[in-house]
Order: sequence, then C-alpha cells, then structure tokens
Amino acid sequence: MPVAVRERTTGRTGQAEFPEVGGLREEWISSLRELEVIRDAMVHVTRNLLMGIVDRATYLDLMTRYYDGIRRILLNALESNYPNEFFQSYSEVFSEPSVTKLVTFLMMSYERAKLTHKEVRWCSLVLQGNVADAGPPPVQTVPEETAPKPAATTAEPPRTALRPTEPPVKGEAVTTEAPRSAAAEESVVIDEYTEFFEHLVAERDRLPERERPIVYIGLLGIAYARGRIDREVLVKMGNEYLERAKGSDVVWLNERTRSVMKRLASVLKRRGDVPKLIIQLLEKPELISSGRELRIEE
Repeated sequence: MPVAVRERTTGRTGQAEFPEVGGLREEWISSLRELEVIRDAMVHVTRNLLMGIVDRATYLDLMTRYYDGIRRILLNALESNYPNEFFQSYSEVFSEPSVTKLVTFLMMSYERAKLTHKEVRWCSLVLQGNVADAGPPPVQTVPEETAPKPAATTAEPPRTALRPTEPPVKGEAVTTEAPRSAAAEESVVIDEYTEFFEHLVAERDRLPERERPIVYIGLLGIAYARGRIDREVLVKMGNEYLERAKGSDVVWLNERTRSVMKRLASVLKRRGDVPKLIIQLLEKPELISSGRELRIEE
C-alpha cells in the first residue's frame, strides 16, 4: 500500500468506525473521482511520450504536477480521517491492468524517451500511485548506464464499485492534454513521416478537443510506422479514439489536412501491415462521423 492506512476504532468495541456523515462520504468519493482523472491523464501523456508527441521535459513537468495532485489528495485523506474503504479503492484506481502494462512498457523503453534511470523509476512509481516510495521528483539530468529492471506485474484487482462517470468539481484542475511548446512538438527523427507529423500536430492544436480523434488516429499510424508503438498498442489506442470520436464532425477538417491524410494513407498502405480501417479513415475521414460501429481488428 503506497500510504499507511490508519485503523479507526471506537476504543470501546475495537471495531472499525466508518463515518456515517453523508458529507464526508461525498467528499472522499469526489477525491476518488479526482484520482481517476489524474490516472487517466498520466496514462495519456505517457502514451504521448512513447509516441513522440511530447518531449521528455514536458512529460516530467506534467508528471510532477500529477504527483503533487495525488500527494495533496492523500494528505487531505489522512488529515480528514477518511475510512479504510477510501484507501482500498485508491489502490484499485492505480492498479488497473492497463496501467501496470504501460508501466512495464515504459520501464523497458525509457531510453527511447531520453529518460534517465532515476527519472523512469520515479515516473513508474507515480503512474502506480505510489508517491510515498517515489518521493520528490528527480533532478538528475545525466543519463545513467544501468537500465532499470522491468516493473513486476500484478494480478488484476477486483473492480471497485465506485466508478464515477463525471470528473470532480472540487480541487485543482487536471488536464489530459500536454501544454504545447515548440520544443515539445519537435519530431525526434527526420524521415518521410516528418511532414505528416508536423501538419497533424498543428491541426490537432487548431481543432476543438471533441473533433481531434481522427487526427490522433493519424498520429498513431505515424508512431507505429516509426516503431514507437507495437501493433497491440496501435489497435487498442485506435479503438479508444474511435470510441471518443462518436458524435464528432469532420466538417472541421480543412482541405489541406484532408490531402495530407490521404497522402499519409498511401505511405502507410505501402507498408502492408497497418490495419485496413486506419487506412480507410485517413482516406475518407467522413467514416468517423457516419454513425457506423467502427472497430480496428487485431
């Protein structure tokens, strides 16, 4: 358990005392919602790091903010005497199988993102919600030679009954998108995908968040072609973006972007290993707003 769980007792019966006050329960449920938002944001920016959409400095800055957010919530939980049920649910929030798998992948691929040994270990602990073992963000900037050991995988935890659907309204705001900077958007490599990558990044920033999934799918295709993600990640993330795309309207795409996406589709098609639906979406983005049930197959 990342933090010490204090047992509340009455002193007379020795049984755990769970507050019955509705206000306190609403407060710690809201805290769990906020933790889930932070977790999802950390997963998102970690994937963006591995895809080359954000750079190391931006990633570490964001992870530091998320670390501070988790730490703030946990300190408040201890000070407010939250019940043990909160801490049980807290552990489940950060032990999702998808998080565990992403941590393992980050530990094995950290050099690609130019992280040091200490930085990747710290980021991996924060991704797992283990801020107590992580400690303050590392300040080291010189890469180490020793590679970290892959993170141990854990069995899938029982699902908590607390699965909020709406983000919290209290506390600090947590964004799922990285702040944009010139350094953060530089392509790590210069290759045949550079022009496509730079145009799609610019288009992503121009579009409203709701209309971005088709652009994210294009960026996924580039990351796969560059060897930054494997096919399993390509399919999984692609389907997540397709789910987010429901209700979007490609009328927002300008003609130049459509032309760029068609040319990208032609380049990806020549590889012969990119899922057919991704090629079709880049060639004809209207498919994404057609109302059809779309899914990328393995």
